[in-house]
Amino acid sequence: MTNQELVKIAEDIHAGRIFTDRHIPSGDRQGMVPMIFLPIALADAKMEKRIRKDKPALVYEYLDKAGPRGINGYPIFMSCRFLTKEDSDKVWKAYEEIEEAMKVVREGVASDLGKK
Repeated sequence: MTNQELVKIAEDIHAGRIFTDRHIPSGDRQGMVPMIFLPIALADAKMEKRIRKDKPALVYEYLDKAGPRGINGYPIFMSCRFLTKEDSDKVWKAYEEIEEAMKVVREGVASDLGKK
């Protein structure tokens, strides 16, 4: 993926448009990921082999793709997307930079509001 595409993913995660496996507490992640991202649970042998080979570091999907039902408060998806370790690291770096920029903006706005 291009850096621009990865930054867009980071922006969408920050804006709450994307649900990732990182939204699941680490202790629950292994058991919940296949229940939330159904293609993983329903993977055929070919897809399982590809997943093992590619070793995705992040599973995600846009929340507007979620089904009408959920499980344990989580959405359920009939589709999912994967990022490699390298791309996942870039997304989280961009996410942290976005979060830091928003923190500066929030502090500035709050300070300006206090002056009026």
